[in-house]
Amino acid sequence: MKRLVLVMVLCLATPAAFAQPPGGSGGQRPPMTPAQQAALAAKRQAEMTAPRPIEALDSVWMEDRAEYYDYTSVQKLLQDNGIAEQIKLGASSGSDRIHDEYGIDALMALYDPTSIRIEQRKKANRTTINGVSLLPMEKTLEMGKKIVELRTQLTVDAIHKAMTAAKSARVP
Repeated sequence: MKRLVLVMVLCLATPAAFAQPPGGSGGQRPPMTPAQQAALAAKRQAEMTAPRPIEALDSVWMEDRAEYYDYTSVQKLLQDNGIAEQIKLGASSGSDRIHDEYGIDALMALYDPTSIRIEQRKKANRTTINGVSLLPMEKTLEMGKKIVELRTQLTVDAIHKAMTAAKSARVP
């Protein structure tokens, strides 16, 4: 069961992690038009009234698991593994004063090494982020794997917690 949940989390959460453009989250979305707002409201209402395949008290809906996006835990993991990134815990930019972090680039490189443009960075002599080198790439990819493992565990733990809370909220 634990492996099944782990596989489900990886399948659901991993694509979202890599949906960012290289080097960061890409900023905010433009405001929605009134027509888009109305369409979204109608969609949400339809989802709320649609029959659910599982009884609500026995299920956790994976609409948004914020625990996956716990950047502070990722920063602590990096520190614990000797990665001395020059960034304050919880901050989204460090000594380079750009919205970029070693942990984000490690995840991106794990998914697609070309996404962090390491060859272009080598030519421009810009292979560091907040004082940490992305080279050798093997080390960065290994840290990317550790970050995926951490985020997966945090998310699985949150799902278990939510399921336990749903079961205990059941009316006898």
